[in-house]
Amino acid sequence: MGAKTLENFYCRLGRSKFLKKQLGIGALVNQYSQTLQGNPQRIALMPEYRILVDIREFSGMCSYFFGEFILPWFIPKLMADCRCFFDVGANMGQWSLLATSLMKEGNTYAFEPNPIFARTIRESAFENQFKSVQVIENAASDTTGDCVDFYLSTDSRNSGTSSMIYHGFDLDPAHKISARTLRLDDFVKTTGIASIDLMKIDVERAEGRVIRGMTQILSARSIRFLVIELPVDSPVRAELESYGYYCLGAISPESGKLLSPTDLNPDLCFDFIFESVKGALQPYL
Repeated sequence: MGAKTLENFYCRLGRSKFLKKQLGIGALVNQYSQTLQGNPQRIALMPEYRILVDIREFSGMCSYFFGEFILPWFIPKLMADCRCFFDVGANMGQWSLLATSLMKEGNTYAFEPNPIFARTIRESAFENQFKSVQVIENAASDTTGDCVDFYLSTDSRNSGTSSMIYHGFDLDPAHKISARTLRLDDFVKTTGIASIDLMKIDVERAEGRVIRGMTQILSARSIRFLVIELPVDSPVRAELESYGYYCLGAISPESGKLLSPTDLNPDLCFDFIFESVKGALQPYL
């Protein structure tokens, strides 16, 4: 059986939850993707869109073979009501593409300093004819125009640890590129964006820099909902609350339920969700 035929076979079985579990397709697909020779890039057929992925990565493998991109149930509901979505630390663009596929009208802004992923997002947007996706090839930070080191993940299974902060997890000080910084305050001023319905920030320990570069946005309470990945003990949570944003809790990656930070291991990271108007999220839960 040729490689392409085998991939198609795995894709057909992987889209069936019953067969996937009964036949152990996950383990087979994992072994296949890790021993693959040649180009690992594929177009994954998701329910709402198509996306260019690297099947050596866990998220790319799940998207390509299983059609999976798991988010809490209420996030797609928020996206469907969006007219302006900011994806800060967009990586391969899963959030950007899903949001764009669900939005009735409006624009998606994907901030991604890695030129490989910036190009990937553009190619995926073209594949879907999503003309409302704008890719900004800068590192959101507390300055504009500075050239900074951007450390690339050394883990072929997870490019998501890349960061302009050398945090030590799957990073090598020699494995880096240069990136230009951009304050989000400067971006919205230049583009004339008055409000942001949903912003996602996933920048691997560089959250403080991003927040310091969007103080005017925060002071104006211009973001309706903010999802941000943070260590449980991060001071960024209190900083956001000082601007009047309400922290609704950490999102459980297993159930999607909102968890109290006081019940969590302070050494772990979670996606936290904030709202600018108290009670605004309730209708989506």
